[in-house]
Amino acid sequence: MLARLSGLTAVSLISTGCIFLYQSLATHILTVNDFGELSKWLTDLALFGSFFMLGLDLALMYHLRLNQSFEGNASKNIVVYSIVLVLCIVILFMLDRASNINFALVFVMYTLALLNMCSTYFQYKENFKKFGLINLLRSFFILIPILFCFIFEIDMGLNLVVISYLGSVLFCLMICSILYFKVATLNRPVELLNLTYYQYGLKSVLNRSLGLLLYSSTTYCVYYLIGSEAAGLFFVASMISKLNWVIPDAAGNILYPKFIKANSKDEKDRAGKEMYFYSRIVLLLNLVTVIIFYIVGEYLIANIYSPEYEDVFFPTLILLIGNQGMVFFKILSRYFAAKNHWLPMRVGLTLAILVNIFLNYFLIPVYGLLGSAISTCVSFFVCGFTLIYYYKKDMLLFFVSDQWLANYKGKLRGK
Repeated sequence: MLARLSGLTAVSLISTGCIFLYQSLATHILTVNDFGELSKWLTDLALFGSFFMLGLDLALMYHLRLNQSFEGNASKNIVVYSIVLVLCIVILFMLDRASNINFALVFVMYTLALLNMCSTYFQYKENFKKFGLINLLRSFFILIPILFCFIFEIDMGLNLVVISYLGSVLFCLMICSILYFKVATLNRPVELLNLTYYQYGLKSVLNRSLGLLLYSSTTYCVYYLIGSEAAGLFFVASMISKLNWVIPDAAGNILYPKFIKANSKDEKDRAGKEMYFYSRIVLLLNLVTVIIFYIVGEYLIANIYSPEYEDVFFPTLILLIGNQGMVFFKILSRYFAAKNHWLPMRVGLTLAILVNIFLNYFLIPVYGLLGSAISTCVSFFVCGFTLIYYYKKDMLLFFVSDQWLANYKGKLRGK
């Protein structure tokens, strides 16, 4: 278990490091105000991108357990994504929002949807080397243009940064398509009007969108309450804290196909034990990360970013503490999704979003970035503990081994 987790985590860490470097370099190339606008664009990409995909990547994997063809459903996804792309372009013209930045946003969403489809194939096959490679290539190609301009001191405005992002993901799609077509193909689309297929996707997209809204709602609150520069600062704090999400994301990606394939009691028990094991590992690493960042965080921020970003230390520290709440969500959400049981995630995310927006509204005007970090931290724990409540099994197993818990309960009974 640990070998597979460490392997995928290593690749994910390099991939996340590329994105972190990309965003860090952007703070040097762009003005604080332009970086705030880029932060909003990236937040829009994550949020609206989930709507764009309609959850069909998860529907694709889930319906493999029903013995449906991956190749046929993949072709169906491409047809749907192409229709959504055309609709988005029409909407941009109708709303008079036809700009280079918005067109880039739409085409990046389309390209990432196709890339995600390729990675879904390798994830289901539990070929985590190629699954991780696709994510790594995407991050690496996104980094290259901005790294090149930084090294050779070439001026990049916001428009050029966004257009280069599009070019990078398009090139990545070309490379990853070769990886896919070496082992699989595309068949004629099957059952284009299969409502069950789309219903599963729409259920998942609602939860995914709520999850992204939880992450992005603070950025939007900061952006509209105290301006784009503050939004850029919060985005940096959030960006640093999300480096710690690499391991729970990797654990979730490993567990999801196991939950999907688990039919017998033994298979379900093994998957459950792996889930508890990964949760305890992540808890330990989160504690270590908080301690290390508390010691060296100010030094790192001062040396990586310009002086305008020195105020992000304490917001980042608070967000790192709140990450533990999202660990429970990231792991348990895979469990519930595999069972096609979406209510716990909807309740947890909705409560967390409402708490986040409510606290942000009152805390940001008084405490600024610190208030936004506190609001987000609290909402993360609301989300995580709500899913634990719905799981209805011994909560302590997320923190201690079953053997330790059995011995502890035995001592209590002995008393």
